[in-house]
Amino acid sequence: MARDVTALFQTGIPVILDGGMGTMLMAAGLLFGDPPELWNVDPEKRGRVAAVHRGYLEAGAQIILTNSFGGNPFRLKLHGLQDQTYALNRAAAELARAEAGERACVAGSIGPSGELFEPMGALTYAAAVEGFAAQAAGLAAGGVDALWVETMSDLNEVRAAVEGARRAAPGLPIVATMTFDTRGFTMMGVSPAEAIGALAELGLAAIGGNCGNGPDEIEAVVYAMHQARPDLPIVAKSNAGMPEVVDGRTVYGGTPEVMALCARRLRAFGATGIGACCGSTPAHIAAMASALRDLPPLDPAELTLAAPVATRQEAPARRSRRDTTMASYQILYWHDIPLQVRARGAGRRASAQLPARFQEAADQAAMAAGLTGSDAYSAALHWGDAQERAGTPEEVAAAIAAELDAAHPHVDWRATAARIRTGG
Repeated sequence: MARDVTALFQTGIPVILDGGMGTMLMAAGLLFGDPPELWNVDPEKRGRVAAVHRGYLEAGAQIILTNSFGGNPFRLKLHGLQDQTYALNRAAAELARAEAGERACVAGSIGPSGELFEPMGALTYAAAVEGFAAQAAGLAAGGVDALWVETMSDLNEVRAAVEGARRAAPGLPIVATMTFDTRGFTMMGVSPAEAIGALAELGLAAIGGNCGNGPDEIEAVVYAMHQARPDLPIVAKSNAGMPEVVDGRTVYGGTPEVMALCARRLRAFGATGIGACCGSTPAHIAAMASALRDLPPLDPAELTLAAPVATRQEAPARRSRRDTTMASYQILYWHDIPLQVRARGAGRRASAQLPARFQEAADQAAMAAGLTGSDAYSAALHWGDAQERAGTPEEVAAAIAAELDAAHPHVDWRATAARIRTGG
């Protein structure tokens, strides 16, 4: 196939993207908290990275992403690897390029810095541009066909990443996706319609959403973006369902069959590039590719969105009628970061997962505190004291999760990491 990402998105035919990299590397032995980018240059581990790429190519992916999501100098600094930014990214690109050859396109994955921009944080726009340019330079030298800015929450950070990418590799097309995991908005309050309106000005090859809270959420993202700009290619890479903590492990409930239907629905709602993110495997991508290739397209007029489109509105008034049904609930914490709510009552149980930024904050804190290995991570999980509230288990779990979500628009993982390091 021609290695022209921009042209590929303009064909009018669904473009199959790859799935999760971290999920596959964890299954291959990557320890929690260890930088996956280091595997790109480890003689004993680089073959496992190549095998992940090979699996997605064999599943039908037309674009694969490099193992460089955390390869910017800001994230690498957590491991003392910032001086290896160029080398690690070049190696990531070379591994993917060697597997893809001429049969598929390779896009250089550029994830968020993990820092907050001024004035909320210390990161300046100029420093962000410089850091992303350093990463993009390595990816371009390794032979990528495009640069893929992903999982962003802040429009200013997207702009900085795009500017840095263009500075380092002015001839490469760029794709940008954001994650809308906070009631349909990004963590920084950006709606899908606002995102595509702003990013359309940057001259990108495609725009979209990734990660987040599963297929239902990404449907609304794609729909809103397509309604706002039906002329632009939309990318959708959802997590494989909602993650749940089971016996100390993060488990995703979206099976290949679930994601295959998701792919057809996303196509109907306006997505052009369709793949998956956390929790997905080559089996998921194979099922999605087969569904898009072999099954008739769905009629959007006959479909109902599984989640509402993000809108800004006043909180609904409380019900005046006293609800005599009671449910007990507990909150699952990793150290002091809430992750999940479970409730029980009237012979029923229910659970509600908090938005992905809470899990991401726990991951950041673990890396910053130097915790490695699944045992060290699992040991920090604990349930809070049981409490009661009026309502059914489903209502109570959802209400507590919503309150925690609203109370923590920004999860301070740095404070958690500091307390872990000092034993506080």
